[in-house]
Amino acid sequence: MLRKIMSSSIRFINGKLVLPNGTLQEGIINVQNGRITSIELSTSSSLSNTSTSNSTIIDIQGNIIAPGYIDLQWNGGYGIDLSDTDLTEDNVLIALKKLLSTGVTSINPTIISSPKKIYERNIPIVGRIAI
Repeated sequence: MLRKIMSSSIRFINGKLVLPNGTLQEGIINVQNGRITSIELSTSSSLSNTSTSNSTIIDIQGNIIAPGYIDLQWNGGYGIDLSDTDLTEDNVLIALKKLLSTGVTSINPTIISSPKKIYERNIPIVGRIAI
């Protein structure tokens, strides 16, 4: 599903954008293949909430669109510890989905100081999930 979204054209409309100076302004964000291709800021009522291409339209309904947070040292969360001897891919996925709902879009997964066998077991598990 994620690959389908990443390879499509998406137009986020009716959103309030966080500008570099910290202010909010109505605008539209156009995304192609997972990358922002253009941002249209409203200077009046000139924004077009329709698409001239085959873009998927996502109506933000007046909510704020802001950059995602990056967790630079994610040891786990929501009951999941990346150093746990019982760590599974499913557990990591569940925690990452919950983390995403908080606005964190990227992580640097970390395993706390542990015996060598924990690293040997858990690094491949986390590596297959947290790309």
